[in-house]
Amino acid sequence: MGESLGRISLTGWTEAGGPPVDIYATNDELILVVAVPGLEAEDIQINTNRGFITISGEVNPPEIPT
Repeated sequence: MGESLGRISLTGWTEAGGPPVDIYATNDELILVVAVPGLEAEDIQINTNRGFITISGEVNPPEIPT
């Protein structure tokens, strides 16, 4: 895949016990592998701003039958 740059926790998710992030670098790209249980790829937003990467999404609790 590429050279591993290590494993970090996402700011904000750390307090909630969020998932680790594996980061890899190639000559052309930076690859982040994040475990986000309960989310589909289309439910995840990835943004960059001033050198920061923000990964966000919202998990909705399942409906409880009444």
